[in-house]
Amino acid sequence: LIRSATIYLDGPLSSGLLYECAKNLALSGVGNIVVLAPSDDDDGNNDLDDNYHYTEFDDLGKSYQRAARAELGVGPDDVDDDATILQRFLQRLNPSVHVSVMDRADVASDATDGVLVAVDRPYATQVRLNKQCRDTGMKFVSIETAGVYGKTFCDFGPDFSVFDADGEQALDIPLDKLEVIVNEDDS
Repeated sequence: LIRSATIYLDGPLSSGLLYECAKNLALSGVGNIVVLAPSDDDDGNNDLDDNYHYTEFDDLGKSYQRAARAELGVGPDDVDDDATILQRFLQRLNPSVHVSVMDRADVASDATDGVLVAVDRPYATQVRLNKQCRDTGMKFVSIETAGVYGKTFCDFGPDFSVFDADGEQALDIPLDKLEVIVNEDDS
């Protein structure tokens, strides 16, 4: 089943969370990964999206991009775009996974099956993408992180049922304690 799945990844191409999701999907053996890239003829609707994810604070994203470029032998001044770098990196991780790049604007008209994973997108964009997925019959997953906090939303359509084994309310458990252990040899 997983070998026949198609996953559309939409998010800032500099996001560490996007790279982490893409890496895990590729290594799990998903059949097709489609990286959604910003359109050349963007009509300006993505201005908020482009500014929502502040890349200067995403150390994981920078690390992934540097590692991917080094792995592929691409220098920082080479003209390969971020979507192509991610595509080539994923293909190298698992050659049996088909990885392609599609313009973000084309997903609404060309994609009718699969799962759209929206990474680090503003709420208004998540709602718009979820509606598009509902209209076309696609599944929708939205994920974002902010430090140690994270949020996941899944919409698998009107026919999806959840069968809760015990009926208990899900718990939110805050972080209770954090310890820093300093090795005396390092100080």
